[in-house]
Formats: sequence, structure tokens, C-alpha cells
Amino acid sequence: MDEELLHSRFSRTLMAGLFVGLIAAVASLVYNSVFREMTEFSPSQLVNVSTIIFTVPILLLCACFVYYGLANFKFGKALYLLFMLFVIMISLDFDFHFHRSVDQLVSLQFRNLLLGIIVIAGVASFFIPYMATHKNSII
Repeated sequence: MDEELLHSRFSRTLMAGLFVGLIAAVASLVYNSVFREMTEFSPSQLVNVSTIIFTVPILLLCACFVYYGLANFKFGKALYLLFMLFVIMISLDFDFHFHRSVDQLVSLQFRNLLLGIIVIAGVASFFIPYMATHKNSII
């Protein structure tokens, strides 16, 4: 069969989002584990293994749909990258103003944990256009 019929632009974008989401989830889990080990941060009601495993890939899957929607425009890739940069900046602003606890140390540690996960997911979102448009053995 024709390679283009097997791998449409939508399916390549979808697979790129899923692959990047899984890699970012694993990286976030490693960061979560190392961060908690180094800082002895124990509260896990909001950020835990379950929320990382489900949230990070779903967010990057949503990002791949945004990329697919913007890819039809003349400067779609650039629009996607600017949009994702804007979303990352909004997320970081939210993180810097989030108060987790009345204890300042717990709030600071939580913000640093969330900051790392936001950065990992944000950097991963920039790989979706590359993975979706370049031929590789993964997708």
C-alpha cells in the first residue's frame, strides 16, 4: 500500500502527540521522584504518579490537535510554537502565584515541583511539529 495512505497527516500528528506525551510523562515521573527524594517533599494530593501519568499525555494530545488545526495555515508551525509559548508562560505565571499551603516551605517546594513538570511538558510540546512532519521509524 501507499505510505501516504497508511500515515495521513492527522494520524502522524496524533501519533506524535501520543509519543511525545508518553516520553514527557516518563521524564516527569523521573523528575517527580528525584525532586521528592532530594527535598523530602511528601504531600501528594495534587501532584502524584496518577495525575502525572494521565495529565501530561492528555495535555500533549490536546497540543497535537492544536498543531493539526494550525498546520493548515501559511505560518501554522510558527503560530503553534507561539501559541504554546504563550500557554507555557500563562502556566508558569499560574505556578508562581499558586499557594499550596500556609507553610511557606511546602508552597515553595510544590511550586518548584510543578515548575519542573510544566517545563518538561512545555519543552515536549515543541517536538510535536518535528515528529509529525519528519519521517522516522517511530511514527
